[in-house]
Amino acid sequence: MPIHTSILKPTGVAYRRFSGAITMADLSGSSECMHSDPLYKPGMPQVVNLQDVTDADIGFREMLKFATLTHERYRIRGEQVHICIVCNSTLTGHLAQMFQALTMLEDDLVTIDIVTGFPEALAHLDLPAESLASFPPECHDEAYLI
Repeated sequence: MPIHTSILKPTGVAYRRFSGAITMADLSGSSECMHSDPLYKPGMPQVVNLQDVTDADIGFREMLKFATLTHERYRIRGEQVHICIVCNSTLTGHLAQMFQALTMLEDDLVTIDIVTGFPEALAHLDLPAESLASFPPECHDEAYLI
């Protein structure tokens, strides 16, 4: 499955886009790629685009392990992080909700919002409307809403 990871320099946001069928290896690989990017700064807000995901082979235990790893990564660095997951289907909505619930078991170090569009993501991350211009074109479909 294609994964696109980029650091949007003007806004200071890490952006990840998944498409097709995804597995836990895809999620873990994308996370490793983002954290190893020299432009990535711990605590940088993230937007995770799951709108083009068609299938997912991720079980509860795998998601629990991933949520624990995510939380531990930020605890070690002593940084809070705000992750906004954009999804528009029942499948990706359920995955996002499972990740959100499992991550929240620890404390409030990791904040996860689940939204259906990019204008909503900008609002949750407290970014100005003009910051949408720094996102890839697939994120601009709802630009008229801001």
